[in-house]
Amino acid sequence: GRINNSKYVIQLEELISSFGLNDKVIITGEVNRSEYVDYLVNSFCFIVGKTNSSIHSNLPSSKVIEYLFTKNPMILSKYDGYNELLTDNKDVLFVDSSDSKDIADKFLFLLNNTEQAKIIGENAYKTAFDLFDYKKHAIQIISFFNSCN
Repeated sequence: GRINNSKYVIQLEELISSFGLNDKVIITGEVNRSEYVDYLVNSFCFIVGKTNSSIHSNLPSSKVIEYLFTKNPMILSKYDGYNELLTDNKDVLFVDSSDSKDIADKFLFLLNNTEQAKIIGENAYKTAFDLFDYKKHAIQIISFFNSCN
């Protein structure tokens, strides 16, 4: 997505390179919808690095919900507004997005623990389905209105 802090991007790129992950990590910038869906379907994990200084800090990003539904694990900034909905080390791996080593350590954890990564992705999907499934919410809303009669 859009990263407005070029210093942060440079730090990430240097860290990716220092771990020899250049062929495994893609920082795309903005892409069209077709490319986006292709990346969603074929990704190993997602990293959402919203910073505390962002004007959107502590406001939930809708893209996080899309990522949860992919069944892929996610490394998520603790500043993304999901701390009360998701559980660290169960649904996601929370990080301090200002700490590039923390992000790298969590990413390496997922790479080196693929079974645990799969479990985290599956848990994320279940949580997303429980919290964000529109069909489930529509039934609850209809039920509520029917009970008002």
